Parts: sequence; C-alpha cells; structure tokens
Amino acid sequence: MTSQRQKTKQTIEVAFLRLLCDAPVEKITVREISDEAQISRNTFYNYFTSVYELKQLVTTDINTNISSRMDRETGLTKAGLAESLTTMIDYLTANQELLRLFFRTPEGNVQLLAIIQNGIKLWRLRAHVRQSDTEANVLIIMSVHGMAGILYHWLYGQLDLDRAQVLSALLSAVRYEP
Repeated sequence: MTSQRQKTKQTIEVAFLRLLCDAPVEKITVREISDEAQISRNTFYNYFTSVYELKQLVTTDINTNISSRMDRETGLTKAGLAESLTTMIDYLTANQELLRLFFRTPEGNVQLLAIIQNGIKLWRLRAHVRQSDTEANVLIIMSVHGMAGILYHWLYGQLDLDRAQVLSALLSAVRYEP
C-alpha cells in the first residue's frame, strides 16, 4: 500500500474512532465517517465495504500489532524486557492518535484490559510460575498493571516523557524478576 493510501486509510480509521467515542457502531453511517474524514463516500468504499468491516479491521489490526510486540521471545531479563518494550513504545508513538481514540471507546477499553491480562499470563508462562505461587503472581500482576498505567498516562499526554524516559519508567515498574 502506498504511503498516500495508508494515510487515507488511517484518516478514515481515526474519523471512525472519533465517532465511535460518542455513539455505538450501529448508529454510525458511512456518510458521517466520510464527512468527519473529509473524503467522499466512494473513497470510503475503496477501502472498506461497510462500517462493520471497518470496525472489525481496526480492532484486529490494533490487537495484532500490540500482541505481536508483547509476544516477542526476548527472555525475561531486563535487557529482553527493554527490547520488547522499545518495540511497543515505537508502535504507540507512531499510532498515538489512533490508539488514544481506540482506548476511549467501550470496546477499546475492554481490549486494553484483555491486553493487560494476556501480558500477565504470558509473563507467568515464561517465568514458569505456578498459579499457586501467590507472591510471584502478585508481583507479576503489579508489574504488568504498573506498566499499563504508565503507558496509558503517557499515551494520553498526562506524563510528559521522551522515549528513553518512558522505557525507564516502564522498567522501574517491574516488581517480579525470575
């Protein structure tokens, strides 16, 4: 996809998410999305067949992009964690407007919680921590929720940090190391 096509696609996605913050998907029309994105209806249909397809693709793309960065096999060392987090920060930085809007929607909020839960599960599996190991599990949960909180507040501009400072803050949230 050319950079112009990618830019137009992202403009449509951002316009859709702006509308989705205020109305359920059933109430959003192609006309409203087109007006918000300042494109024609025909342009919308060059990219998507319906509002529902747009919603599905936006949700799937975001989940896939975030999951692929979290699922990287880097090991449980600080250096491995820093490598995974750096790719996550790069993705969040490049897609900040889209993600801010997505996580404001009811579905996006649920997806954020699912991402946090998957992060906890993944960490537990990689560290070979049994569910009955209460202390380790509490530390893992605190670590993942702490990192999610930092990312959330940074993404919404409530923490004014550069890329290196975000990485440092995320690593400082780690409470469990195998």
